[in-house]
Amino acid sequence: MESQLAPLKEFLTEIIRPIVNSAVQEAMPKPEEKKRLRTYTVVEACEILKVSKPTLYDYFNFGLLKKYKHQGRTLIDADELEEGIKEERFVKYKRKK
Repeated sequence: MESQLAPLKEFLTEIIRPIVNSAVQEAMPKPEEKKRLRTYTVVEACEILKVSKPTLYDYFNFGLLKKYKHQGRTLIDADELEEGIKEERFVKYKRKK
């Protein structure tokens, strides 16, 4: 009985194997597709915004900017920082004369 099914098994294997392989290849992430998160350190963000560290930490506390911790370092997402600058979330106050 098994010898009669051998040709059918080979035929189905030839049909199904390429379909399964292509599905697996599509599901696996490709190295060039991985998006690397651009980040700034606290010092770099202070230089970009032209503010001091305490002011930057006030932005974190007020919810104007999000910070991320990675291996003991505080990092800021570059896209979020640039978006905040465009939206003018970080306004420097001037003294009234």
